[in-house]
Formats: sequence, C-alpha cells, structure tokens
Amino acid sequence: MKIVEKSVDDVIVLSVKGSMMSEPDAAHLRELVHGLLEKKCRKVVIDVAGVERMSSTGLGAIVAAMTSVKTRGGELCIANASTKIGPLFMVTKLVKVLKLYESVDKAVLSLK
Repeated sequence: MKIVEKSVDDVIVLSVKGSMMSEPDAAHLRELVHGLLEKKCRKVVIDVAGVERMSSTGLGAIVAAMTSVKTRGGELCIANASTKIGPLFMVTKLVKVLKLYESVDKAVLSLK
C-alpha cells in the first residue's frame, strides 16, 4: 500500500493506492494520521479511489483514524469509495459514522 499526502488549503488529502489488507498497512495509515494530528492538522480526507482490496483490518484503520481525528476536534471523511470498496462501508454500516463523498473536491469542500 502506498499513501500520497497533499494539502488543499487547510485540508490534508491522503490518497491510498493498493490493498489495505494487512496490519502493516493499517499501522502505516494510523501512524500517518497521528503525525498529522501532532502537526495540528484537523481536516483529513482519505481518498480510496486507488484501493483495490480492503479487509476488516483496513476498515479498522479507517475507523481508528476517524476516532483519533474526532477526539482532537477534527473531521475526517472518505472520497471516491469505488464499486469495489463502497459496499464494504454499506455492509458494515460505517456509512452511519463516516462521511462518504463521490470526489475529493466534494469532500474537501465539505470540510471548509
């Protein structure tokens, strides 16, 4: 799994590519989000357009990231949940706790 970070004004976009299947992948995402929080970043978008597969470990990493961000008074949302990944958020009912947007632009706009 590879994560590319970019800033759009005061919003950090994390573009994830590859598979989110293993604990090392999950730990990488959690560490990255914790690092952002240490730098006082409070608005995060996770772009999952490039995610090919995701397990419960990957979902858990996203939930942990969301919890960490919210605990620090921030907001986290998901962009580009594809037809492969999107149903996971529905089946697990995470759509009730995560904000999902069809594009990064819409997700960033929602955080401004």
